[in-house]
Amino acid sequence: MWRHESHTLANMLALYLGLAILILPFLGNLLSSHVPQPVSYFLTVFPNLVIFYLGFWFYNYLTMLTIYQFNWPRLRQDYIIVLGAGLLDGDRVSPLLGQRIWTNVK
Repeated sequence: MWRHESHTLANMLALYLGLAILILPFLGNLLSSHVPQPVSYFLTVFPNLVIFYLGFWFYNYLTMLTIYQFNWPRLRQDYIIVLGAGLLDGDRVSPLLGQRIWTNVK
């Protein structure tokens, strides 16, 4: 029961932060004459910085998505790196590692 509630809380936190980022510029304009100058400046600049930050990472994502469209890896590799499984006694392949290798070789 607690685990379900914590996931809901985490999802709601993202929703609340997103709504705050959208509402904060309008709230800053309404409150600019009623709050001190540094607070008004913060309410104006902070949402713009967050939007710029998100836009920057979205641009990076789209750029890498485009670049990776031109990267065609060779089908015949000399080595395969399989993470998350190890050898038994240093030289025998564990069942988990064997399954992961077999999946990658297919």
